[in-house]
Amino acid sequence: MLTSLLFILFSVFDVVFDFWPFLLIAPFLNRKSRLRNMIYVWGLWAIIRIFLFFNPQPTPKSLLIPEPLSTILFFATGLIIISIMFSVSFWKRKS
Repeated sequence: MLTSLLFILFSVFDVVFDFWPFLLIAPFLNRKSRLRNMIYVWGLWAIIRIFLFFNPQPTPKSLLIPEPLSTILFFATGLIIISIMFSVSFWKRKS
């Protein structure tokens, strides 16, 4: 029962993770706290990506960006977003 549930989750997350670039753009629709919302969305996708790391099956071919480039770009994007958030908060506190 548990293995079939994990298989379903791995299959769904493998397909869903491919669309992370589009879902990171979604917070721009909300005018308030765009950066914070982007970090929340990125954090959710990071949890999904870490979950997929433990998938015993080989990673299927990506729909948009080939692996491992997709994962590298994903974590680089997260570092950039978090760096921007810290620099904005630093400049707000400084002035």
